[in-house]
Amino acid sequence: MGHTATLPIPGSRQFTQLSEDARYAAVPLELKLLPAWLVFRIEAKEGGKPKKVPCNIAGRKADFTNDSEWMPFETALQMMRRGGYDGVGIALDKRFGLVGYDADSCIVDGALSEEARQHVATLNSYTEVSLSGTGIHVLARGDLPREGRKRNGFEMYCHGRFFVVTGRHVRGTPNRIEHRQPQIDTVHAAIFGQRYPERASIRSPRNVTQFAPITQVRGGTEKPREWSGSRSDDTVRRLILRDSVAARYYNCGADKRNPSEADFALGCKLAFYSGGNLPQMRRLFVESALGKRAKCLSRRGNIDYLQHTLERCLQAQTVFYGPRPCRRKPARPVGRPLSETTKAVLELYRSNLSLRPIEIANSLKVKPATVRQILSRYGGKPELESGSDAIPKDPSDNAGQWTRRDRSEPHSGSQDLVLDCIGRHPSWVMFRTLLKETSVREDALGALLQALQVQGLIDADGRGRYRGHRERKPRVLKPCRSKAFPRSRSTNRERSSITRSELIKRGWPAEMIETRLSHKGVDYKEKYLLNPWRRRLVKTRLYSVSRIKAHEVRPDFERERALILSRRPPNVNLNTPTGETREGTEQRLLHIKVVLFLATMEMYEHGYDDHP
Repeated sequence: MGHTATLPIPGSRQFTQLSEDARYAAVPLELKLLPAWLVFRIEAKEGGKPKKVPCNIAGRKADFTNDSEWMPFETALQMMRRGGYDGVGIALDKRFGLVGYDADSCIVDGALSEEARQHVATLNSYTEVSLSGTGIHVLARGDLPREGRKRNGFEMYCHGRFFVVTGRHVRGTPNRIEHRQPQIDTVHAAIFGQRYPERASIRSPRNVTQFAPITQVRGGTEKPREWSGSRSDDTVRRLILRDSVAARYYNCGADKRNPSEADFALGCKLAFYSGGNLPQMRRLFVESALGKRAKCLSRRGNIDYLQHTLERCLQAQTVFYGPRPCRRKPARPVGRPLSETTKAVLELYRSNLSLRPIEIANSLKVKPATVRQILSRYGGKPELESGSDAIPKDPSDNAGQWTRRDRSEPHSGSQDLVLDCIGRHPSWVMFRTLLKETSVREDALGALLQALQVQGLIDADGRGRYRGHRERKPRVLKPCRSKAFPRSRSTNRERSSITRSELIKRGWPAEMIETRLSHKGVDYKEKYLLNPWRRRLVKTRLYSVSRIKAHEVRPDFERERALILSRRPPNVNLNTPTGETREGTEQRLLHIKVVLFLATMEMYEHGYDDHP
C-alpha cells in the first residue's frame, strides 16, 4: 500500500498527550448509551501481535457475546481509571445495527495510505485512530453480507466482535455515527470483491468419487450400513436448526473454536441427520456460515478440503438419525379386580358416609394419601355397568362392577382432599401442585376450586395460587407527608425529583397530580431517559420534591385527597352470592374511615385539639 505525503489527520503523538477525559469526551452519545461496554487489558502473545483480552465487572476474562457480562460506558470508564486496564471497547451485536471498520498499519510516518483514505472518505462517519496509533477505526450504521470479514489488513464486523474504542477522533470527520448502508456495501465490495460464486453453481469436483450407498466402518471391522430412505434438504435443515450445537455452527460459524474442529463437528451432525448422504451434506454445509470461508471452497493440489472433511465425518459417524416409532399404550383392562385395601376402604366408607379419610386410614392402618386417592378415583360409590343406582352388597360380587366415577362432578371426598392438601401448605400453593398431589382431573379440580372460592373457604390471587381463607385487615389511610422520599443509590441522599409512578405509589391520586402539579418548569421538567428494556430514550416527567412537600403540608391537601378516594366506586362482583367481594367490603370500610378523617380535620381547623 502506498502512502501520501499530506495527512488529513493529526499524528498519534498528539493524541497520547491528551487526558482520558478529553479523549473519551469525543465518543458519540449514541455509542455511550449502549449497555455493551467492557474493559480490556493487553497480554503479550509469543511470536505474534499482542492480544486484547476483554474483562467483565469482576475483573475476569469476559465472554463478550454474553450480554449479561456487559456494563454501561461510565462503569467501564471508572474501572479503567482505577488502573489495571488498558482501555475500553464495545461488543458489536446485530441488534445494535453497527458496522465496525478496522484498518491496521495504514499510518506510516504520520501519513495515511491512499486506500484507507478512500475508505474513510466513502464511509464518512465517526472515525478515530487506533490504540497503537498506526490504524484507523470507523463506526457506521448498517449491515454486512454474510461473507467477507478480514483481508489484507482490513477488517469489517457487525456481530460477535469486541471493538476497541479509543476516543481519538479524527478532525474533519463526523462526530456522530451516520447511516451509511450503500457506502458500507461499496467499501466491502472494494475490499473483498465478488470472491464467492453463486451457491447454485457450486458442484462437487469431478475427480472425487461419490459414494452411494455409504459403507460405514465401526470398531475396526466393516459393518455395512446403507443409507435407507431420503430426506429433503428442508427436512435436514429443520433438524439441524433444532439441535442447539449444530444450529450454532450452522448460523454463527466457529466463533471462538478452532475452525477445522468446527467444520468436523458440523459435518458429523450433517452425516447424522442426513443418514450419510454425501451430496446432501455438501449442499447444506456450503449454505452454512462455516461454508462461506475461502478455505472450504479452495483446493490444495488434487485435494478438496471440504470433500475430504466430509468423508472423514462419514467414517467417524456410526449412528444415524431415525424417527422414534410411535408406541401406543396398551388399553387399560375394564372391570379389573380391586385390591383388598381398595375393597376395605370402599366397604368402610359405604357403611358410614360421615367418616373422614383420616379416620378411615387410622382404622385400617394405611396411609391417608392412599385413602384419599381411592375415594377420589372411585368416589366411594359402586355403580352397575347397566347404569342402575343399586349398590351391591359385596364389592366382589359379580353382579356389579366398581367403576370410576365421573370426576367432572364435585364430590365431598374430593373437596376434603383439596382442603387437606391446601391446609398442609403454610402459604400459597400452585394449581399444578394441587393437581399432582390430589390426582384429580384438571377440569374437575378447577370447578372444585372455584366452588370453594365462592363459599369463602379458600383465597385465590388470580395467578393460579390458592390458600386457606384469611381475614384481611382493613386498609388505613395515612397522610402522604408521613412517607419518606426515595434516596439516591450512589450518595444515599434524598432525591430532588421523582417520576409519576413513584408519586402515585406515594398516595397521590392522578386527579391531584394533574391539578396541583401542572406547571411545566416549576412543578415538573421533562427529560429523555434511557429505558434499559426497550434500549431507547423515553420522554419522562420528573416532579420536583420541594414542590411536592409544599403541597403536602397544606391543610386542604389531605381533605381533597380523601374526597377523591371516597368518590371511587367499590369493586363489586355480581357473580358472588352476596353481590360484593372482600375488596368491595374493604373499599366500603375505607370510605367510612375517610369520612371520619374529614371530620377530624374539621375539628383541628376549628381549634378543637382536645377532642376525645
